[in-house]
Amino acid sequence: YKFAKHLYFPLGTNKRVEPSDSHRFLAVLEQRKQLLRVYTQNIDGLEEKAGVSRKHMVYAHGSLQWATCRRCKRRVAASEMEEAIKKGVVARCR
Repeated sequence: YKFAKHLYFPLGTNKRVEPSDSHRFLAVLEQRKQLLRVYTQNIDGLEEKAGVSRKHMVYAHGSLQWATCRRCKRRVAASEMEEAIKKGVVARCR
């Protein structure tokens, strides 16, 4: 789970990356009703964090915004796993 920690916290701290001006620009386009869809290969979810609604997002490679249990298929928000990722331990399904 060291790799997962690096993906969630790429700055080497327990702080998440913040959206850039480009991410916020997409949110402004949506607010102005000028955004049809955002196709992204990024998995960081910064577009949604900047304010782009999920209905406009298409993640080509999935997203770190959620995780799915391989055994029972339960889907959870990444926030539910954040502490386990920070500690570098395996997150277990409840």
